[in-house]
Amino acid sequence: MDVKIFFKESIKKSIGCTEPAAIGLSVSIAFHSIKGKISSWLNKEYLKTSEVKFKSDLSIDDVTKVIVKLDKDTYRNALQVVIPYAEGIKGCDNAAILGLFCNPDKELELFKDLANKKVLESKILMDKKKVEIVVNYEWENLHIETELITKMYKSTVKIIEKHSNVVCIKINDKFLFKKDEMTFEEESPLDKLIKLNLIDLIKIVEYLPDDSKEKLEESIKVNYQAFKDAKKKFKEIKAKSIGLTLKKIIDLNNIINSAKYKVVTAIEGRMAGFPLEIMTCAGSGNMGLISTLTLIELHDKYDKNQEKLIRALGLTHLIANYVSKYSGHLSALCGCTIKAGIGLAAGIAYYLIENDMNEKEKERIIGSAINSMIGSITGIICDGAKRSCALKAATAVDAAITSAFLSLSTTVILSKFEYLHRSYAIARPISPAPITIISMVFFPN
Repeated sequence: MDVKIFFKESIKKSIGCTEPAAIGLSVSIAFHSIKGKISSWLNKEYLKTSEVKFKSDLSIDDVTKVIVKLDKDTYRNALQVVIPYAEGIKGCDNAAILGLFCNPDKELELFKDLANKKVLESKILMDKKKVEIVVNYEWENLHIETELITKMYKSTVKIIEKHSNVVCIKINDKFLFKKDEMTFEEESPLDKLIKLNLIDLIKIVEYLPDDSKEKLEESIKVNYQAFKDAKKKFKEIKAKSIGLTLKKIIDLNNIINSAKYKVVTAIEGRMAGFPLEIMTCAGSGNMGLISTLTLIELHDKYDKNQEKLIRALGLTHLIANYVSKYSGHLSALCGCTIKAGIGLAAGIAYYLIENDMNEKEKERIIGSAINSMIGSITGIICDGAKRSCALKAATAVDAAITSAFLSLSTTVILSKFEYLHRSYAIARPISPAPITIISMVFFPN
């Protein structure tokens, strides 16, 4: 596995909830592609511009219809969460129409372009019923197809698997950009990741390339700033907040409660539509915040060294993405618990163990943390992206820290065999036992 590419692709900046941003991005790309503007971050290898005619003077008024087809999970996550810079606006249809006013070069940070005037203009367009949202319940995993129609053109954009993984841009019947979907799947860093075992992942974080360390360090800085900005914003607007209320009733000397307070505040602010710049984990901003802020809190308490913190965060990302490959990028289960939570439990355990410990002991302790985490709160259902995500995140933080500390003692919640039996019974109604598969890969004997 190319470690540099993995961390480059799996940790990205995002403004607001990622699903509405992906919807807006698909519409923005569709609109600007008719004008001949192709985002610089798209792989030029897949461009096919020779037979396509453009209309450089196209305006938003020329748009007659925007049809956005979504998988059920993207639809659910984008339905109720507030869009940043948009005066409290929420919803898939609003995310789509707002994309017309944004620059697709900014990828998942495109809503930075929104200003009050543009939001008001978008409301006028919404009144004209120009947007249609269609949910396809047959599609598995993340899938967005946008058709933007004018009198002379129809631009089609397709995004699959990841929030900004554009595989197709078509104008009328001509392909402007086309990526082989099967090739993408075969070459995915996640496919290479799941061929590795736990010892391989530990070795990766112990020999991280410098640019991967820089990416992880940036993630630490950006996501901690998101917590501070969210706290400040809640105080400024004098709004009721789960996070700030939690702060009043807990003892911040308690490391679990202190970490929960910071994670909850940052996530709630993000779900409330505050324009917080964050760094993602496994395609999710909320999971990025859970991963980094919790480890930062432990680091403040135990102060191992910055290098150990970065490695621990790296292992958290690797395992969260590992789980994501089996559970699906979006699913009926809460990613904060089954992805970031499991990854975080492993990352915390790694942070707390001594550097000179032998590989077998590292594997035993970190594996025990993973088993304890899976045995406690996995199976929590996702009911869509909104402010209550902060409550699930608080639960995940609590369980992850507890699981990590349990792994350092002789206490083990479930044996491997008890765990496999129970996790299969829980996972079977929702998906083909993804967590069971993960445990068997990590602990095959």
